[in-house]
Amino acid sequence: QSFKARAADLSRQFGFSGYSLREVSVSSSDGGYSPRPRLMAAEAKMAAPMAAMADLPVEAGRSTVTVTVSGSIQMN
Repeated sequence: QSFKARAADLSRQFGFSGYSLREVSVSSSDGGYSPRPRLMAAEAKMAAPMAAMADLPVEAGRSTVTVTVSGSIQMN
């Protein structure tokens, strides 16, 4: 069951009409990637310069990536 569906179901079971996402945590098995929360306005400002950047070189092959995402909600 998806996080959204489970959060909505649990909120209804406790008598709430909905929920707000409070915190999200992302971790990977290799420990290399750790995204940071970004404000939408800051992200929009960075979109144009990022689009102008040259493409990153990519090598052919396969890789397995394991990512764990957890979150907390506030029922309201």
